[in-house]
Amino acid sequence: MTKNVAVMMSVFNGGNFLDEQIISILSQKNVHLDMYIRDDGSYDSSRKILNKYAHRNNFNIVYGGNIGYGRSFLSILSMIRKEYDYYFFADQDDIWKSKKIIKAISKMEKYEEAPCLYYSALTYVTEDLVKIKEKTFDDVSLFSNFVRHRTAGCTYGLNYDLFKKLQKISIKEINFFAEHDVLVMNICLCLGGKVINDKESNILYRQHQHNVTGMNIGIRKRLKKEIFDHYSKKVKRNYRSKMVKYILATYKDIPPMQMEFLNDIVKYKMSIRYKKHLLAKIIKNNKIFFVLPVFFEILFNTY
Repeated sequence: MTKNVAVMMSVFNGGNFLDEQIISILSQKNVHLDMYIRDDGSYDSSRKILNKYAHRNNFNIVYGGNIGYGRSFLSILSMIRKEYDYYFFADQDDIWKSKKIIKAISKMEKYEEAPCLYYSALTYVTEDLVKIKEKTFDDVSLFSNFVRHRTAGCTYGLNYDLFKKLQKISIKEINFFAEHDVLVMNICLCLGGKVINDKESNILYRQHQHNVTGMNIGIRKRLKKEIFDHYSKKVKRNYRSKMVKYILATYKDIPPMQMEFLNDIVKYKMSIRYKKHLLAKIIKNNKIFFVLPVFFEILFNTY
């Protein structure tokens, strides 16, 4: 049976590559596909491009003010009232191979009775789609993702069970820094969901000067992103513990093991003993280099 899928895209000044990406999504094989797009206050040609598709029955387009791509993606979740078998996030400037969705579905379809999140490798390419390199990602766990988020939201696929749980998210109630993929992954992990890491790439991840994220940031900037940005204004202090409190307030069906770890995060400021308890779990499940910034965050109550 052909699966029904929804593709969710946030757009901001993506006119240079937007049309090409939409065409690649519409070229997906063996699925019925609807697009849900929110324009996040573009002032380039993006809205003109989107208007070309607005008359199509399978396009649902909202033109909004600029709230940032993370919140824009999260707000799209509330746009969708129709039920689909699977849901996918899409960036505005990539290219999807024609079997991207159906291959992801083949990995997810055995996990329909529980929350399931799929992510995959990707292929870095230039603006002109010349291959740079393949990028695979490590497997993730609840313990690792609360230290360092290292997956690409543009590769995410969700099953219906996870999507319904994500629709509980209210961006009006979120008072912490949260990129949409970080929050989505953490919710799935907190609920004991299945996370699938596909080492095969079916997406061309275009690198250009306007990338929000990407590979071409240099060693100095990468170190800054990994360590010093933890203390910058952009990544607000206590965002992880605030996220945990939000998840605990929103979801009541968290399994015991996950609940224990989340409670460790909630309590870490109470005493040195709680700090040691949380750090012990984090150190056990992560590489020491990535634990160092978190060590100081926990020590100085900014985690």
